[in-house]
Amino acid sequence: MRLIVLIYLTTGGTSMIVPWFNENTEFFKMKIRSIEDPNNEDSLPFILNAKQVNDSNKSLVNDSYIPQYVLENAPIVHLSDDELYFPQDIETYIENFKVTDESNNTILEDLTLQQLENTFTFRNDDLSLSNVHSSKTFLTSKTDFTQNPDYMFGSLYEYKNTGEIRKSAPSVLIVVDKGNGWVDAFWFFFYAFNNGPTVLGNGPWGSHLGDWEHCVVRFFNGQPKAIYMSQHSTGSAYDFNALEKFNGRPLVFSAKGTHGNYASPGRFSHDIPYIAFKPLNDVTDRGPLWDPTSKVYSYKFNPYKDNEVIPINADAKKIGRSWLYYQGHWGNRQLDKKDSRQKTSIFESKYVTGPRGPLYKNLDRVSICGDKNTKICHLKSHLRRSEGFHLAENQNGLVGNNCGVLLEKIKPRWLREIAYFITWRGSLCYLMDLYTG
Repeated sequence: MRLIVLIYLTTGGTSMIVPWFNENTEFFKMKIRSIEDPNNEDSLPFILNAKQVNDSNKSLVNDSYIPQYVLENAPIVHLSDDELYFPQDIETYIENFKVTDESNNTILEDLTLQQLENTFTFRNDDLSLSNVHSSKTFLTSKTDFTQNPDYMFGSLYEYKNTGEIRKSAPSVLIVVDKGNGWVDAFWFFFYAFNNGPTVLGNGPWGSHLGDWEHCVVRFFNGQPKAIYMSQHSTGSAYDFNALEKFNGRPLVFSAKGTHGNYASPGRFSHDIPYIAFKPLNDVTDRGPLWDPTSKVYSYKFNPYKDNEVIPINADAKKIGRSWLYYQGHWGNRQLDKKDSRQKTSIFESKYVTGPRGPLYKNLDRVSICGDKNTKICHLKSHLRRSEGFHLAENQNGLVGNNCGVLLEKIKPRWLREIAYFITWRGSLCYLMDLYTG
Protein backbone atom coordinates (compact mmCIF):
# COMPACT_ATOMS: atom_id res chain seq x y z
CA MET A 1 0.00 0.00 0.00
CA ARG A 2 2.79 2.43 0.88
CA LEU A 3 4.47 1.66 -2.44
CA ILE A 4 1.28 2.45 -4.35
CA VAL A 5 0.85 5.76 -2.52
CA LEU A 6 4.49 6.71 -3.17
CA ILE A 7 4.24 5.97 -6.89
CA TYR A 8 0.97 7.92 -7.02
CA LEU A 9 2.50 10.94 -5.36
CA THR A 10 5.54 10.93 -7.63
CA THR A 11 3.68 10.54 -10.91
CA GLY A 12 1.21 13.38 -10.72
CA GLY A 13 -1.24 12.60 -7.93
CA THR A 14 0.21 15.45 -5.90
CA SER A 15 -1.56 18.03 -8.02
CA MET A 16 -4.87 16.66 -6.77
CA ILE A 17 -3.83 16.58 -3.11
CA VAL A 18 -1.59 19.65 -2.89
CA PRO A 19 -2.93 22.45 -5.14
CA TRP A 20 0.27 24.41 -5.65
CA PHE A 21 1.81 21.51 -7.61
CA ASN A 22 -0.56 22.25 -10.49
CA GLU A 23 0.76 25.16 -12.55
CA ASN A 24 -2.71 25.92 -13.94
CA THR A 25 -4.02 27.09 -10.57
CA GLU A 26 -3.94 30.64 -9.29
CA PHE A 27 -2.33 29.31 -6.11
CA PHE A 28 0.58 28.02 -8.17
CA LYS A 29 1.01 31.41 -9.84
CA MET A 30 1.04 33.09 -6.44
CA LYS A 31 3.53 30.50 -5.24
CA ILE A 32 5.86 31.33 -8.12
CA ARG A 33 5.63 34.99 -7.22
CA SER A 34 6.37 34.40 -3.55
CA ILE A 35 9.19 31.96 -4.31
CA GLU A 36 10.95 34.56 -6.42
CA ASP A 37 10.78 37.07 -3.55
CA PRO A 38 9.92 35.26 -0.29
CA ASN A 39 10.13 38.50 1.71
CA ASN A 40 7.35 40.20 -0.21
CA GLU A 41 4.73 38.02 -1.86
CA ASP A 42 2.92 40.93 -3.45
CA SER A 43 5.91 42.82 -4.85
CA LEU A 44 6.43 40.90 -8.08
CA PRO A 45 4.00 40.62 -11.00
CA PHE A 46 2.93 37.33 -12.52
CA ILE A 47 5.12 35.45 -14.98
CA LEU A 48 3.29 35.06 -18.28
CA ASN A 49 3.21 32.27 -20.77
CA ALA A 50 5.35 33.71 -23.56
CA LYS A 51 2.40 33.46 -25.96
CA GLN A 52 0.51 35.94 -23.75
CA VAL A 53 3.18 38.64 -24.01
CA ASN A 54 2.29 41.70 -26.08
CA ASP A 55 3.63 45.18 -26.76
CA SER A 56 2.03 46.58 -23.60
CA ASN A 57 3.48 44.08 -21.11
CA LYS A 58 6.72 42.86 -22.70
CA SER A 59 9.96 43.16 -20.75
CA LEU A 60 12.34 43.71 -23.67
CA VAL A 61 11.56 46.66 -25.90
CA ASN A 62 14.43 46.08 -28.33
CA ASP A 63 14.84 42.88 -30.33
CA SER A 64 18.21 43.82 -31.80
CA TYR A 65 20.51 42.88 -28.89
CA ILE A 66 20.94 40.58 -25.90
CA PRO A 67 20.86 42.40 -22.53
CA GLN A 68 24.27 42.52 -20.87
CA TYR A 69 22.88 41.07 -17.64
CA VAL A 70 22.14 37.82 -19.49
CA LEU A 71 25.83 37.37 -20.35
CA GLU A 72 27.07 38.53 -16.93
CA ASN A 73 25.00 35.85 -15.18
CA ALA A 74 25.49 33.03 -17.68
CA PRO A 75 26.41 29.61 -16.27
CA ILE A 76 29.96 28.27 -16.36
CA VAL A 77 30.19 24.52 -16.81
CA HIS A 78 32.51 22.09 -15.04
CA LEU A 79 32.98 19.26 -17.52
CA SER A 80 34.05 15.91 -16.10
CA ASP A 81 37.74 15.12 -15.74
CA ASP A 82 36.96 11.79 -17.40
CA GLU A 83 34.82 13.22 -20.19
CA LEU A 84 35.31 11.71 -23.65
CA TYR A 85 32.43 13.33 -25.56
CA PHE A 86 32.93 17.10 -25.45
CA PRO A 87 30.67 19.90 -26.73
CA GLN A 88 30.43 19.98 -30.51
CA ASP A 89 29.72 22.74 -33.03
CA ILE A 90 26.39 21.98 -34.69
CA GLU A 91 27.81 23.11 -38.06
CA THR A 92 30.57 20.51 -37.83
CA TYR A 93 28.17 17.87 -36.56
CA ILE A 94 25.68 18.27 -39.39
CA GLU A 95 28.31 17.62 -42.07
CA ASN A 96 28.43 13.98 -40.97
CA PHE A 97 24.70 13.33 -41.34
CA LYS A 98 21.89 12.93 -43.82
CA VAL A 99 18.14 13.39 -43.37
CA THR A 100 16.10 10.18 -43.49
CA ASP A 101 12.40 9.45 -43.04
CA GLU A 102 10.72 6.86 -40.83
CA SER A 103 11.40 4.17 -43.44
CA ASN A 104 15.08 5.11 -43.57
CA ASN A 105 14.74 6.61 -47.05
CA THR A 106 17.26 9.39 -47.70
CA ILE A 107 15.70 12.83 -48.16
CA LEU A 108 18.86 14.97 -48.12
CA GLU A 109 22.35 13.54 -48.52
CA ASP A 110 24.93 16.36 -48.55
CA LEU A 111 23.54 18.29 -45.62
CA THR A 112 24.30 21.77 -44.32
CA LEU A 113 22.79 23.47 -41.29
CA GLN A 114 20.97 25.96 -43.51
CA GLN A 115 19.09 23.09 -45.21
CA LEU A 116 17.39 22.00 -42.01
CA GLU A 117 13.83 23.30 -42.02
CA ASN A 118 10.28 22.59 -40.92
CA THR A 119 9.22 20.75 -44.10
CA PHE A 120 11.28 19.00 -46.76
CA THR A 121 10.47 18.66 -50.46
CA PHE A 122 12.08 15.77 -52.32
CA ARG A 123 11.79 14.06 -55.70
CA ASN A 124 10.45 10.53 -55.95
CA ASP A 125 11.73 7.83 -58.29
CA ASP A 126 9.02 8.75 -60.80
CA LEU A 127 10.29 12.38 -60.67
CA SER A 128 7.19 13.64 -58.86
CA LEU A 129 7.63 15.90 -55.82
CA SER A 130 6.62 15.00 -52.27
CA ASN A 131 6.64 16.85 -48.96
CA VAL A 132 7.53 15.35 -45.59
CA HIS A 133 7.19 17.16 -42.28
CA SER A 134 10.46 17.32 -40.37
CA SER A 135 8.87 15.80 -37.25
CA LYS A 136 8.89 12.49 -39.14
CA THR A 137 12.60 12.61 -39.95
CA PHE A 138 15.94 11.78 -38.35
CA LEU A 139 19.50 13.00 -38.70
CA THR A 140 21.20 9.72 -39.57
CA SER A 141 24.96 9.24 -39.42
CA LYS A 142 26.60 8.58 -42.79
CA THR A 143 28.98 6.16 -41.07
CA ASP A 144 28.52 3.49 -38.40
CA PHE A 145 28.40 5.55 -35.20
CA THR A 146 29.06 2.48 -33.05
CA GLN A 147 32.63 2.55 -34.41
CA ASN A 148 33.27 5.91 -32.71
CA PRO A 149 33.86 8.25 -35.67
CA ASP A 150 35.90 11.36 -34.88
CA TYR A 151 32.97 13.79 -34.88
CA MET A 152 31.46 12.08 -31.83
CA PHE A 153 34.22 13.32 -29.53
CA GLY A 154 33.47 17.02 -30.03
CA SER A 155 35.75 19.96 -30.66
CA LEU A 156 39.41 20.16 -29.72
CA TYR A 157 40.34 22.20 -26.68
CA GLU A 158 43.23 24.18 -25.34
CA TYR A 159 43.54 24.56 -21.58
CA LYS A 160 44.78 27.43 -19.49
CA ASN A 161 46.78 26.72 -16.35
CA THR A 162 43.63 27.46 -14.37
CA GLY A 163 41.87 24.57 -16.07
CA GLU A 164 39.60 26.92 -18.00
CA ILE A 165 38.88 25.95 -21.59
CA ARG A 166 40.19 28.58 -23.97
CA LYS A 167 38.72 27.33 -27.23
CA SER A 168 35.50 25.42 -27.45
CA ALA A 169 32.39 24.64 -29.44
CA PRO A 170 29.71 27.33 -29.38
CA SER A 171 26.67 27.24 -27.16
CA VAL A 172 23.21 28.38 -28.27
CA LEU A 173 21.51 31.20 -26.36
CA ILE A 174 17.78 31.82 -26.79
CA VAL A 175 16.24 34.73 -24.87
CA VAL A 176 12.48 34.64 -24.28
CA ASP A 177 10.40 37.55 -22.99
CA LYS A 178 7.96 36.44 -20.26
CA GLY A 179 6.41 39.88 -19.75
CA ASN A 180 5.91 42.07 -16.67
CA GLY A 181 9.68 42.44 -16.21
CA TRP A 182 10.46 38.71 -16.49
CA VAL A 183 13.01 37.31 -18.96
CA ASP A 184 14.23 33.73 -19.44
CA ALA A 185 17.68 33.04 -20.89
CA PHE A 186 17.98 29.49 -22.25
CA TRP A 187 21.55 28.24 -22.60
CA PHE A 188 21.75 25.14 -24.80
CA PHE A 189 24.79 22.88 -24.81
CA PHE A 190 25.19 20.46 -27.71
CA TYR A 191 27.21 17.25 -27.60
CA ALA A 192 27.56 14.88 -30.55
CA PHE A 193 27.05 11.78 -28.42
CA ASN A 194 25.35 10.88 -25.16
CA ASN A 195 27.13 7.92 -23.60
CA GLY A 196 24.39 6.47 -21.44
CA PRO A 197 24.62 5.68 -17.72
CA THR A 198 25.11 2.30 -16.11
CA VAL A 199 22.53 0.30 -14.17
CA LEU A 200 23.99 -1.37 -11.10
CA GLY A 201 27.36 -1.49 -12.86
CA ASN A 202 26.03 -2.72 -16.22
CA GLY A 203 25.72 -0.68 -19.39
CA PRO A 204 25.87 1.85 -20.82
CA TRP A 205 22.15 2.15 -21.57
CA GLY A 206 20.21 4.84 -23.40
CA SER A 207 23.11 6.09 -25.53
CA HIS A 208 22.24 8.24 -28.54
CA LEU A 209 23.60 10.63 -31.13
CA GLY A 210 22.86 14.32 -30.70
CA ASP A 211 22.59 15.50 -27.09
CA TRP A 212 20.87 18.78 -26.24
CA GLU A 213 21.08 19.82 -22.58
CA HIS A 214 20.17 23.25 -21.25
CA CYS A 215 20.11 25.68 -18.34
CA VAL A 216 17.56 28.45 -17.83
CA VAL A 217 18.38 31.62 -15.91
CA ARG A 218 15.25 33.57 -14.98
CA PHE A 219 15.50 37.35 -14.49
CA PHE A 220 13.20 40.01 -13.07
CA ASN A 221 14.05 43.57 -14.09
CA GLY A 222 17.58 42.45 -14.93
CA GLN A 223 18.22 40.63 -11.65
CA PRO A 224 18.78 36.83 -11.70
CA LYS A 225 16.18 35.08 -9.55
CA ALA A 226 16.29 31.37 -10.36
CA ILE A 227 18.10 28.77 -12.43
CA TYR A 228 16.98 25.47 -13.90
CA MET A 229 19.34 22.67 -14.97
CA SER A 230 18.16 19.95 -17.34
CA GLN A 231 18.93 16.35 -16.50
CA HIS A 232 17.79 14.32 -19.47
CA SER A 233 13.97 14.20 -19.39
CA THR A 234 13.72 16.10 -16.08
CA GLY A 235 15.80 18.60 -14.10
CA SER A 236 16.30 20.66 -10.92
CA ALA A 237 15.55 24.29 -10.08
CA TYR A 238 17.35 26.49 -7.56
CA ASP A 239 17.20 29.97 -6.15
CA PHE A 240 19.95 31.77 -8.06
CA ASN A 241 21.72 32.78 -4.85
CA ALA A 242 21.98 29.16 -3.71
CA LEU A 243 24.46 28.13 -6.41
CA GLU A 244 28.22 28.23 -6.07
CA LYS A 245 29.70 31.05 -8.15
CA PHE A 246 32.82 31.55 -10.27
CA ASN A 247 33.60 35.24 -10.85
CA GLY A 248 30.00 35.97 -9.92
CA ARG A 249 28.53 33.46 -12.36
CA PRO A 250 26.74 30.23 -11.40
CA LEU A 251 28.70 26.98 -11.59
CA VAL A 252 27.03 24.02 -13.25
CA PHE A 253 28.46 20.49 -13.22
CA SER A 254 28.08 18.36 -16.35
CA ALA A 255 27.85 14.59 -15.83
CA LYS A 256 30.40 12.33 -17.46
CA GLY A 257 29.12 10.99 -20.77
CA THR A 258 25.45 11.83 -20.23
CA HIS A 259 25.97 15.60 -19.80
CA GLY A 260 23.10 16.08 -17.36
CA ASN A 261 23.54 19.36 -15.45
CA TYR A 262 23.80 19.45 -11.66
CA ALA A 263 24.48 22.04 -8.96
CA SER A 264 27.31 20.17 -7.22
CA PRO A 265 29.91 17.45 -7.73
CA GLY A 266 28.88 13.92 -6.85
CA ARG A 267 26.82 10.94 -7.89
CA PHE A 268 23.15 11.35 -8.74
CA SER A 269 20.19 9.13 -9.53
CA HIS A 270 18.23 10.48 -12.47
CA ASP A 271 14.87 9.81 -14.11
CA ILE A 272 13.67 9.08 -10.56
CA PRO A 273 11.08 9.23 -9.04
CA TYR A 274 9.02 9.55 -12.22
CA ILE A 275 9.52 5.88 -13.01
CA ALA A 276 9.12 3.60 -10.01
CA PHE A 277 12.50 1.87 -10.31
CA LYS A 278 15.13 3.07 -12.76
CA PRO A 279 18.46 3.30 -10.96
CA LEU A 280 20.52 5.28 -13.48
CA ASN A 281 23.55 7.14 -12.15
CA ASP A 282 25.16 10.41 -13.24
CA VAL A 283 28.61 11.41 -11.95
CA THR A 284 29.99 14.97 -11.86
CA ASP A 285 33.30 16.43 -10.70
CA ARG A 286 35.44 19.57 -10.87
CA GLY A 287 36.92 18.96 -14.31
CA PRO A 288 37.90 21.65 -16.84
CA LEU A 289 35.80 24.82 -16.95
CA TRP A 290 33.85 25.63 -20.08
CA ASP A 291 32.56 29.18 -20.57
CA PRO A 292 29.54 29.00 -22.91
CA THR A 293 29.81 32.75 -23.61
CA SER A 294 33.25 32.36 -25.23
CA LYS A 295 31.47 31.52 -28.47
CA VAL A 296 27.71 31.59 -28.74
CA TYR A 297 24.91 31.63 -31.30
CA SER A 298 22.49 34.24 -29.86
CA TYR A 299 18.78 34.40 -30.69
CA LYS A 300 15.55 36.02 -29.51
CA PHE A 301 12.42 33.88 -29.59
CA ASN A 302 8.98 35.51 -29.64
CA PRO A 303 6.17 32.94 -29.34
CA TYR A 304 3.59 35.75 -29.26
CA LYS A 305 4.73 36.78 -32.76
CA ASP A 306 3.93 33.44 -34.40
CA ASN A 307 7.08 31.80 -32.99
CA GLU A 308 9.39 34.38 -34.52
CA VAL A 309 13.12 33.64 -34.20
CA ILE A 310 15.58 36.54 -34.53
CA PRO A 311 19.34 35.92 -34.97
CA ILE A 312 21.16 38.53 -32.88
CA ASN A 313 24.93 38.24 -33.18
CA ALA A 314 27.08 37.73 -36.28
CA ASP A 315 27.62 34.00 -35.67
CA ALA A 316 23.87 33.39 -35.42
CA LYS A 317 23.18 35.43 -38.55
CA LYS A 318 25.78 33.37 -40.41
CA ILE A 319 24.11 30.02 -39.72
CA GLY A 320 20.59 31.45 -39.92
CA ARG A 321 17.46 30.34 -38.09
CA SER A 322 15.81 27.68 -40.27
CA TRP A 323 17.59 24.90 -38.36
CA LEU A 324 15.74 25.90 -35.19
CA TYR A 325 12.42 25.10 -36.87
CA TYR A 326 13.57 21.57 -37.65
CA GLN A 327 11.28 19.30 -35.60
CA GLY A 328 13.03 16.01 -36.28
CA HIS A 329 15.49 14.05 -34.19
CA TRP A 330 19.13 15.10 -33.94
CA GLY A 331 20.40 11.55 -34.21
CA ASN A 332 19.71 8.08 -35.54
CA ARG A 333 16.45 6.32 -34.94
CA GLN A 334 16.63 3.69 -32.20
CA LEU A 335 18.32 0.57 -33.51
CA ASP A 336 16.05 -2.40 -34.07
CA LYS A 337 16.16 -5.20 -31.52
CA LYS A 338 17.32 -7.53 -34.29
CA ASP A 339 20.32 -5.32 -35.06
CA SER A 340 23.48 -7.02 -33.79
CA ARG A 341 24.71 -3.69 -32.39
CA GLN A 342 21.64 -3.30 -30.18
CA LYS A 343 21.20 -4.68 -26.68
CA THR A 344 18.13 -4.50 -24.47
CA SER A 345 17.36 -4.91 -20.79
CA ILE A 346 14.32 -4.52 -18.55
CA PHE A 347 15.43 -0.91 -17.97
CA GLU A 348 16.44 0.42 -21.36
CA SER A 349 17.95 -0.26 -24.77
CA LYS A 350 21.64 0.34 -25.39
CA TYR A 351 20.96 2.75 -28.28
CA VAL A 352 17.87 4.98 -28.37
CA THR A 353 16.52 7.72 -30.65
CA GLY A 354 18.19 11.12 -30.62
CA PRO A 355 16.34 14.14 -29.10
CA ARG A 356 14.59 17.07 -30.73
CA GLY A 357 16.10 20.55 -30.87
CA PRO A 358 15.95 23.69 -28.70
CA LEU A 359 12.58 25.12 -29.78
CA TYR A 360 10.88 21.96 -28.55
CA LYS A 361 11.91 22.33 -24.90
CA ASN A 362 8.82 24.33 -23.85
CA LEU A 363 10.44 27.75 -24.12
CA ASP A 364 7.09 29.42 -23.37
CA ARG A 365 6.99 27.79 -19.91
CA VAL A 366 5.59 29.55 -16.83
CA SER A 367 7.08 27.16 -14.30
CA ILE A 368 10.84 27.37 -14.64
CA CYS A 369 11.03 23.55 -14.73
CA GLY A 370 8.89 23.48 -17.83
CA ASP A 371 9.18 19.81 -18.77
CA LYS A 372 6.13 17.56 -18.73
CA ASN A 373 7.86 14.92 -16.60
CA THR A 374 8.45 17.26 -13.66
CA LYS A 375 5.23 17.09 -11.69
CA ILE A 376 6.73 18.97 -8.73
CA CYS A 377 8.79 22.09 -9.46
CA HIS A 378 10.46 22.82 -6.16
CA LEU A 379 12.82 25.82 -6.16
CA LYS A 380 15.60 24.76 -3.81
CA SER A 381 17.31 27.33 -1.63
CA HIS A 382 20.09 25.21 -0.11
CA LEU A 383 22.78 23.58 -2.19
CA ARG A 384 24.17 21.27 0.49
CA ARG A 385 20.97 19.26 0.60
CA SER A 386 21.44 17.92 -2.91
CA GLU A 387 19.27 15.36 -4.62
CA GLY A 388 22.19 13.01 -5.13
CA PHE A 389 22.54 9.98 -2.88
CA HIS A 390 26.34 10.24 -2.91
CA LEU A 391 28.47 13.35 -2.42
CA ALA A 392 31.94 13.35 -3.97
CA GLU A 393 33.59 15.92 -1.76
CA ASN A 394 33.43 17.53 1.65
CA GLN A 395 35.83 20.43 1.36
CA ASN A 396 33.18 22.92 0.20
CA GLY A 397 30.68 22.29 2.95
CA LEU A 398 28.77 19.59 1.09
CA VAL A 399 28.20 17.74 4.33
CA GLY A 400 25.35 17.40 6.78
CA ASN A 401 22.81 14.95 8.06
CA ASN A 402 20.64 14.68 4.96
CA CYS A 403 19.62 11.33 3.54
CA GLY A 404 22.39 11.10 0.93
CA VAL A 405 25.17 11.73 3.44
CA LEU A 406 23.72 9.26 5.93
CA LEU A 407 23.61 6.57 3.26
CA GLU A 408 27.31 7.08 2.58
CA LYS A 409 28.16 6.66 6.27
CA ILE A 410 26.66 3.17 6.50
CA LYS A 411 29.25 0.46 7.11
CA PRO A 412 30.10 -2.23 6.13
CA ARG A 413 29.79 -1.82 2.38
CA TRP A 414 27.40 -4.76 1.89
CA LEU A 415 24.97 -3.16 4.32
CA ARG A 416 25.27 0.15 2.47
CA GLU A 417 24.46 -1.61 -0.82
CA ILE A 418 21.34 -3.08 0.77
CA ALA A 419 20.34 0.43 1.88
CA TYR A 420 20.86 1.70 -1.68
CA PHE A 421 18.58 -1.04 -2.96
CA ILE A 422 15.86 -0.40 -0.37
CA THR A 423 15.88 3.33 -1.16
CA TRP A 424 15.72 2.66 -4.91
CA ARG A 425 19.33 3.77 -5.35
CA GLY A 426 18.56 7.04 -3.59
CA SER A 427 15.17 7.95 -5.05
CA LEU A 428 13.64 8.06 -1.56
CA CYS A 429 16.46 10.44 -0.63
CA TYR A 430 15.39 12.50 -3.62
CA LEU A 431 11.90 12.83 -2.16
CA MET A 432 13.13 13.59 1.36
CA ASP A 433 15.50 16.29 0.16
CA LEU A 434 12.85 17.65 -2.20
CA TYR A 435 10.42 18.36 0.62
CA THR A 436 13.08 19.66 3.02
CA GLY A 437 14.69 21.98 0.47
